Amino acid sequence: MIIESYKKIIKYIILNIDIVEFISEKIKLKKYGKNFIGSCPFHKEKNPSFTVYKNFYHCFGCCDHGNVIKFIMKYDKLNFFNVISILANKLGIKIENFKKNESNLKNLEGYNLLFFVTKYFCNMLNDSSFESKKARAYLKFRGINKEMIKNYSIGYANKSWDSLKKYLNKYNFSEKLQIKYGLLIKNSNTLCYDIFRNRIIFPIKNFIGRTIGFGGRVLVDKTPKYINSPETPIFFKGHELYGLFELRQKILDIKWLLIVEGYIDVITLSQRGIYNVIATLGTTITIDQLKIIYKLVDKIIFCFDGDIAGYNASCKALDVVLLTINNNLNKTIKFIILPFGEDPDSLIIKEGLESFKIRIKKANNLSDFIFKIASKGLNIKLIEDQQFFIKKVLEYLINIPECIFKLLIFNKLEKISNISINILKKIYNNLINKYNSKTNINKNIFYYPSLRLLQLLLHYPYLIKYLPKNNYLYPTDEYGILLVKVIKLFKYNNFKFSNKILNNFILKKHILNNLLKINNIIQIQFIIKEINNWVNFFY
Repeated sequence: MIIESYKKIIKYIILNIDIVEFISEKIKLKKYGKNFIGSCPFHKEKNPSFTVYKNFYHCFGCCDHGNVIKFIMKYDKLNFFNVISILANKLGIKIENFKKNESNLKNLEGYNLLFFVTKYFCNMLNDSSFESKKARAYLKFRGINKEMIKNYSIGYANKSWDSLKKYLNKYNFSEKLQIKYGLLIKNSNTLCYDIFRNRIIFPIKNFIGRTIGFGGRVLVDKTPKYINSPETPIFFKGHELYGLFELRQKILDIKWLLIVEGYIDVITLSQRGIYNVIATLGTTITIDQLKIIYKLVDKIIFCFDGDIAGYNASCKALDVVLLTINNNLNKTIKFIILPFGEDPDSLIIKEGLESFKIRIKKANNLSDFIFKIASKGLNIKLIEDQQFFIKKVLEYLINIPECIFKLLIFNKLEKISNISINILKKIYNNLINKYNSKTNINKNIFYYPSLRLLQLLLHYPYLIKYLPKNNYLYPTDEYGILLVKVIKLFKYNNFKFSNKILNNFILKKHILNNLLKINNIIQIQFIIKEINNWVNFFY
């Protein structure tokens, strides 16, 4: 069925979807006359007062009221357009002209392609070839059973340089489209070949279960051990969390989350009964990922690997948490420090599941973790080491906006160091001044072309449309790298304002802030001409 009118779609959904069926999947309902009643999922109550009628629900306890669309948005924490897509698909409605600029529909070709590729990789894993048998043997060796393979749509990419490309070409998926969505790569001779070869494939799914990218792991110990899809119009790894969709299929009311590094950690922990687990798609968590998690739960536990990379990931995660703590003081943030050389899966094999659950219960509170990280490798009884310890704690405080939590950390540092808060704050202010003076942006603004272009973009984000699509020809200095990151954020996330860009940076945020403060922007009528000059300079 094809429905073109936006209003008709909503009306058709409300009249034809079985609201009782949808809500009963989330909460227990009991027949009560012509209607159904149950305990309200949006507030605590002793006696059920949540009533479901033919096309709507109403709670007589908290007075929440609405149709099936509102219920799913509120319960599953999905946006309006995701809910409409889910319900339309349920009713077999083909949506035409439905908010054309909505990214889910704008990039439908990408979703369809990656759905097709997911099936291809899954079929390849179950193939009778010797390579596929080795892939299945590897998964068995890692303790991953058939149920998990199915639940997480795990697949395999064979050794061939172009088997996926040839397969997709047969079904009229152009090479241009395959490159656009991160499946092919061009070499210096402009020949295209498959990105994923001889790797276990882990599809990365978005909030509603659409494949948006892939992670690939080698079967033998060689580098790189993992590769991920490049960023595409539908995949920006700083915005996604691996395993979140699969978790929501298992648990409807998520109370807490365990954040780990890898795909296999998520899968094996879930297989062992620890379902509340998801993974970042890089070495650390981003502000956007943390915002998603904050909407879902009030308790977050970080558990990265017991190696140098895992330690660095924990430190970076701490930085991100501290930047967002002011607006999330009601959240409980904890960190687990694993023994050196261990990851969650290996530790459970060595110590047992119950021991690992005890580690979860005894995880370090946020404040304790700050002091533990700051004192790492130091003997704070020694004056020489104590000065480094104090400096490290104060450096963490720089990332924290003014709030009660920050004041309490100052109080604790005063007790540990026996130095008054007034003196600590003087040292703290000196650190801030020293930090801000490290990069004199004003002097460098015209010396580094990439810095000037970055400044123009931050002040006038619409200029992004004048930039070339390829990013690889920009300078590789620190400002060029920063410029490319900002361009990607504007392009792939449809950001219209620079403040949203700033929220995605920690270490370089002061550079972007300073660029926004500088007032040497030329008159508006000359801006497009200047940006074209810079583009010609680069290219």
